[in-house]
Amino acid sequence: WGEWAAAKNAFEAAASLLGPAEYEKRAELLVRLAEAAFWLMDVPALRTFAGEAQVLADRAGRDDLWADAQAWSASGMVSDGDVPAAIQMDGEAIARAGGIRSFGLARAPLTLYWAGLADEAIQHGLQAVATARASQDPPFLLYALQHLGLGLSGAGRFDEALGVFDEARAFGTRCGALPLLARATSMSVAPLLSLGDLNGALARAFDARELAHRVAFEPPLVSAGIDLLMIFARQQDPGRADTLLEETAQAVQKASGWHAWKWNMRLSQARAELACARASWSEAVQAATYVIDQSRLRHRPKYEALGLLTRARAAQRLGERSAVNDARAAVDTARRLADPTVLLDCLIVLLEIEGTDALLDEARRTAQRIERAVSDETLRSAFLTSGRNKAPGVFTTCSAADPNAT
Repeated sequence: WGEWAAAKNAFEAAASLLGPAEYEKRAELLVRLAEAAFWLMDVPALRTFAGEAQVLADRAGRDDLWADAQAWSASGMVSDGDVPAAIQMDGEAIARAGGIRSFGLARAPLTLYWAGLADEAIQHGLQAVATARASQDPPFLLYALQHLGLGLSGAGRFDEALGVFDEARAFGTRCGALPLLARATSMSVAPLLSLGDLNGALARAFDARELAHRVAFEPPLVSAGIDLLMIFARQQDPGRADTLLEETAQAVQKASGWHAWKWNMRLSQARAELACARASWSEAVQAATYVIDQSRLRHRPKYEALGLLTRARAAQRLGERSAVNDARAAVDTARRLADPTVLLDCLIVLLEIEGTDALLDEARRTAQRIERAVSDETLRSAFLTSGRNKAPGVFTTCSAADPNAT
């Protein structure tokens, strides 16, 4: 798995041998060609293959092939940044196939996660993993596991998320699907970063980049690079990011047309946080504004909340009255998410600007909820230490209180 250029050539050669009436076999090959084009980041070819496959699958009466072709067409919509359209197309494909029964459809939980639809993402993710286990298809299972892990992490179900990512990484190592292993390793940074385990996140992101370099697979290389930039910002070490920032920006530009909207948005959030770490408040406002605008356009509420809280923090340092409006909007957006770590960060920023007893109580209850969701002692300690550094008053009611705290 992963030799997509060679696979594409082989599928095209096989298709050339088919007769004009062999609709079903041609539809099967066209679906495989659409998949190869997706991983080769050739979106125009993806659309062509998937569109032709749908027509032939309909003619052959193959709902499963039609659904696979529709799923790959939806992946093209995702690459364009039209997340709602992709979700609608995925829903049609899943309904016609009778569930998530293939590798292509296993991308659907990821798109739901991006849209902040955590419950649906987890529900579909669990179905995808169950189907993949029954199919005994290693890449399908590895692909499904990483999306379930992200959904669980985004819902604050950290123990489950960590367990799923551990399984994905162990399974990927055993089965040898190294590009997907690099992708799973990159995605597994998410819960560590959310919980403030910056050292653990740093090590995991470096592992992802090393593996992605080894197999020359660009997506996890870029994603893990952006994670590293955010880690450096949160470690208050922005100078360490200079070389990587330029390298990652060039990689994102090179990949334009394939998830570039998502990487540009995340890269701008990293720029905003790095600017805050350098006390370059006007630069932070500018970068965060781009994040907010793009998040609203692309329906990514998590990054809308993060952009708003970052802009609020920078505007406060500039003495701008807009800081309180941004902080309130960040909290309102975060309350609509299932992710308690995003809500806690937004509440902490609003407390700094406009503290009330009600907000403090909500922040404390949110911190307690997160602590209860993390059983690993090292990770829980990292979360509590990170939280006390940001807002010690919020963590006074946590059970694992710092004995040195006053």
